[in-house]
Order: sequence, then C-alpha cells, then structure tokens
Amino acid sequence: SKKKQILIMSRVGTTSKHKGWAQIHLLNSKVISGYKIIINTGNSKIDNATKTSLLSEFAKNNISIEFVSSISESEKTKMMRESSFLFFATEFEGLGMPPLEAISLGTNVLCSDLPVLRETGDGYYCFFDNKSLNIDEQISNALHKEIGEESILEFYNKFNMESVSKSLIVKLKERIKK
Repeated sequence: SKKKQILIMSRVGTTSKHKGWAQIHLLNSKVISGYKIIINTGNSKIDNATKTSLLSEFAKNNISIEFVSSISESEKTKMMRESSFLFFATEFEGLGMPPLEAISLGTNVLCSDLPVLRETGDGYYCFFDNKSLNIDEQISNALHKEIGEESILEFYNKFNMESVSKSLIVKLKERIKK
C-alpha cells in the first residue's frame, strides 16, 4: 500500500537546472499537507543552508522532508513502490529512467511536460509546465490517478527489451534509407 510520501530523484544536486531544483517549491502545496517528501540525492551533497531553507518553507504547509543519499537499488525500489508518486522535474531529458521505473512499480509520476517524457509516458504520467506557478491540480491528479495491473503490463510490454530493440531496428533502418 502507498504511504503519504512523495519521492524526488535528484542525483545532480542543487546547482543543476537539469534536474529541476527550481521546480521543487511547486510541491509546497496544501494538497499534500501531512505528507513526507523524500529527496534522493544519489551521491550529491546538499548544503545545510539549502536543507534548512527547504525544511522551514515546507513545514509551513505541514510537509516534512527527508534527504537520503547513496541508497541501494533495493532501498530505492522499496521507496518508489511505497510512494504516492514520483516527482520528476527536469529541464531536459534523454529518456527519463526514474518515471519508467515508477510506473513499472505501480507508482504514479508527476513530471515536467517535455516531448521525450510525453513520448514515453503519455497516458501514464501526469504532466506540469516547468513555468507554472501553481500545480495543485496536477498534484491532485498524481495522487488520485489509478494505475491498474493491466496498465502496468501494457506499459512494461511497451518498454521491455524485445519491443525496444524492434523499435530501434525500425528507426535505424529508416535513417539508413534517408
């Protein structure tokens, strides 16, 4: 069962626009009052001033924050499976593995509205505009979206090794013909 927690995967740290630190404040919403946000920083370090500022800002809406780093793959999977949704803010992305992992574990995704994420997750992910000032509606959608077993299986079949390989071969053949 899902806990009242939201997971953020950010392996790069606070100085990177790439991983959407500028959008974290959008989660500071009464919609998730009483929730805990877990920020997985990977191997990155977040300075104490930034931590203190985030903790203070989010506490005003009764939202706690836990910072974790250097966790095992099994710990990450457990956190992702138990979370209400994965928050994946990014300015640009190659593929976006954390959202793929989240959906395969039955966890909703709230992510930046980027073409590459639409390509992989349209119909599965909830999207927000990086320039938004308020995403309460999108947060609510991510909390309440139902992911049934059929959707997970359909999603898995779309991205298993065999189907991805076939798709890649087709695209490579198309490029060679050009």
